[in-house]
Amino acid sequence: MSSSSLTPPPLPLPHALTVEEIGEYVWLFATAAENAVLRARFDGVETHGANTYLVDQFVKSNTNSRLDAYGGSVRNRGTVQNQVRTPNWKVSMWSEHT
Repeated sequence: MSSSSLTPPPLPLPHALTVEEIGEYVWLFATAAENAVLRARFDGVETHGANTYLVDQFVKSNTNSRLDAYGGSVRNRGTVQNQVRTPNWKVSMWSEHT
């Protein structure tokens, strides 16, 4: 076995997410939370938004240099955090799913 066959392929370079990609990630957060509560019967879900995780990268001005609706002002930089926190579905611990 040659050493070249053990070399992993290069990783893609990081890039600023497109607006469509942001929507996909927000949807993935919501889907994961919904699956945890409705399918796995978790009591609740907490989204980790600190220490350079994705949500934190949008909130902080030193990692968010966007010039669109997701960057600039504090309000704009908090958009992803708010979208992840308030998805378009509601699950109640008192619903018939618990």
